[in-house]
Order: sequence, then structure tokens, then C-alpha cells
Amino acid sequence: MVDRLHLCAQKPIGPRAVIPSDGHAPSDHARRRLIEQTNAGLDRAKRKGVRLGRPQTRVDVWQAERLLAGGASLRKVADELRVPLGTLHRALERSKKGDDQTAP
Repeated sequence: MVDRLHLCAQKPIGPRAVIPSDGHAPSDHARRRLIEQTNAGLDRAKRKGVRLGRPQTRVDVWQAERLLAGGASLRKVADELRVPLGTLHRALERSKKGDDQTAP
């Protein structure tokens, strides 16, 4: 079995750098390479100024507060504005915190 193995000369990483001669890398080595490549791609994207992550949902807080003042429930307002209930709730909470911070 030992005669069928050779060391990976590209990137020595210690005793785990053994690759079978049939060309299939051990899963640990393949996993490390995948992580390195993924992180390199993310770093490259950040240097280019690419925004990563899910796009933010815009909530018309003024409209939401107007509908709530008119007696509508949070669920009805969320449906009306076509946003998830949790998103509406978060936007309203942020709005309240922003008002408190700007108060004299």
C-alpha cells in the first residue's frame, strides 16, 4: 500500500499531504483546498467592493405607522406593504430606537 502513495509536492502540509496514486485526494485535503479557495474568492470580492449577503428589504415605516394608527394590525400592515411580519416588526423597532436617539 505504501508504494502506491506519494507526497503532494504542490503544497506540503505535513503528514496529511499523502495522496493515493489513483488521483483522488483524501477528503480532509480536498476540504482544506475548498475552504482556501472559497476564502480567497470572498477576499477578492471584498477588495473589489462587492456587497455580500442578502439584499435588504425596504420598509416604508411612515406608511406602516400611518396604517397602525388607523387601527390595522401588524399582520394586515405587513400584508399591505408586502413584507414579512418579522421584517416589519424589526423596521418599526429600529425606527423607535432612532427616534429615541435623536430626541434632545
